Amino acid sequence: MTDNNKNTILTDFLEKTNLIQVLQQKGKRIIEVTSSTPLAKAIQILAENSILSVPVRDSEDGQYLGFLDVMDIVTYVLQTYSEDQDKETMQWSTWCKDIDTLEHRGVRLGLTPVQKLIDSSGCNRWCPVQSNATLAQVISEIFAQGIHRAPVVDENNVVHGLISQSDVIGLIFLNFVDREDSFLGELGLKTVQELKLGSRETPVSMVVTAQAIQAFWLLYYNKVSAIAITDKEGKLVANLSASDIEGVGSNNKKFSTLLLPLQEFFSTHKIGTPPITCTLNSTLKSVLVSVLKASVHRVWIVDNDKPIGLISLTDLMKLFASLVK
Repeated sequence: MTDNNKNTILTDFLEKTNLIQVLQQKGKRIIEVTSSTPLAKAIQILAENSILSVPVRDSEDGQYLGFLDVMDIVTYVLQTYSEDQDKETMQWSTWCKDIDTLEHRGVRLGLTPVQKLIDSSGCNRWCPVQSNATLAQVISEIFAQGIHRAPVVDENNVVHGLISQSDVIGLIFLNFVDREDSFLGELGLKTVQELKLGSRETPVSMVVTAQAIQAFWLLYYNKVSAIAITDKEGKLVANLSASDIEGVGSNNKKFSTLLLPLQEFFSTHKIGTPPITCTLNSTLKSVLVSVLKASVHRVWIVDNDKPIGLISLTDLMKLFASLVK
């Protein structure tokens, strides 16, 4: 990284802004659930607040136990649906069709207390950060390591708020929206190809005519937060993310809708908006603006409308971390 790139206004902002300032801008309200909250209620809370995760407090002593996020929900639903079969040996034909009550197994998914689901995906560790830490520190030590969110604590380990990868992107947008002439300096003009930004592995994908439950199983099996949904020609038409599980099983939307074809599943839940895309020749600045304006967690890299890679928020965090080393 050249000195010219390193001395950008953005780098200065990241190194001088601490988390106390962030919480003052963001607000300190914490949306949370207790360990005894039923799964259906927790899903409803996530959906109503347009969030991907909530902290879970112990119903008895009030201590935080960890996070519940959409990947935990996807993991638990699929493990229950498949009778806890190992994901390498799951046989689709043995899975029951009554996913709402699963009466023959004595399980009612919607009534399950969320304590059973905490970090069941293994993707959502509870990693507190001190409130006097800077954005540069939390990006390098937490977010660039693939952790999506963290509780902000004081010297007594009291939680005062939460910060996420999305919050960092939002703060950058808020503080730099009127300064596009200096946005990222020369770095912002470099292309995805030049920066080797994102994954170049063929994205996990599923054809749009497949069942939704199969697509969610691919998320679970590959431990990814989103998969590309394509038409029969392999062209990108949508994406399915773990957050699309929100609303399923609450608000009278049954878990059985997971058995619908993806196109019908998207229609039923009013999701499946056109995915945000870029090419290898897109600039970093254009990618960031797309993420910020669309409030998305990923940008698909396409070639002739076919997905060839993915840029996640973690990829962007790794890039930001390289600026402040």
